[in-house]
Amino acid sequence: MKTNSSPKNDDTDKHQVSVACNLERLSIADAAVATNHEFFNNPEPIFDRSEFFDIAYHGYEGDVNFYSGRATSGDVLYLGSGTGRIFNKIWQLNRDVIGVDKSKSMISSLMRKNPCLKNGQIIEGDVLDLEFPGGSYDTIIAPYSFLPFFDPTNIEKLLRKIHSWLKPQGSFFTDIFSPFTNPPFNQTTELERSGTKGDLSYKIYNHYDHFSQHLTEITCIHNGSSHHDFEMNMYFYYPNELRRLIEESNLRVVDMWGDFLKKTAPSITSKVFVFHIKKP
Repeated sequence: MKTNSSPKNDDTDKHQVSVACNLERLSIADAAVATNHEFFNNPEPIFDRSEFFDIAYHGYEGDVNFYSGRATSGDVLYLGSGTGRIFNKIWQLNRDVIGVDKSKSMISSLMRKNPCLKNGQIIEGDVLDLEFPGGSYDTIIAPYSFLPFFDPTNIEKLLRKIHSWLKPQGSFFTDIFSPFTNPPFNQTTELERSGTKGDLSYKIYNHYDHFSQHLTEITCIHNGSSHHDFEMNMYFYYPNELRRLIEESNLRVVDMWGDFLKKTAPSITSKVFVFHIKKP
């Protein structure tokens, strides 16, 4: 483990055990170091280790039924198909759904879970580099905060592609995590959640850079004496900010909810914002 070469202060000792991921909170100074790999054990990209992704990331309540219910027929494109948590449920209802993911590990996991998929049904690649004929899809879905993986320039590029790929009156369904859960004055790295699965335990830490609207998420997984750290980097968008980007791409937000059950209006207490977007 690397050590901080700066002079020690009163808080140093309590922060330097974070390589074992047993801190509940880090100061902003230490958080900046932690997200630069000083205190965590050389975190790997979480998408390169799909077996660990499934342990810590379970989705939102109701998201599987929400997305599968909107992709039962027609030509459907799934952006960020991942390990198949939602994709395989859709496939049971619509055998022609097409998935896209750029992670070999995630695709391998999906294929192991569903060996009946047709050749070419899962496309490996960066969605920004893909080209489909205009007007190819009735429905495009991008679940589990897919859009925040793109910075403002690339999210505009992606939304223009989605506009092109949709048929007239086609629908795009997506969601983003709420940035309001970590208010701007809170500049610490927080324990976001923790849990267990069998012999494994995990902790997920979030650090928000509110100036850059950037989130670094560190997932720490323990299995007895074995320990792994994983990193995920995202941007965060406020609902009206994303609405503006959508409308500038000649798409239209027709509905927005504060949960996947469509029972809650969007508010600052929402954990997720769910969008139904249409191409005019």
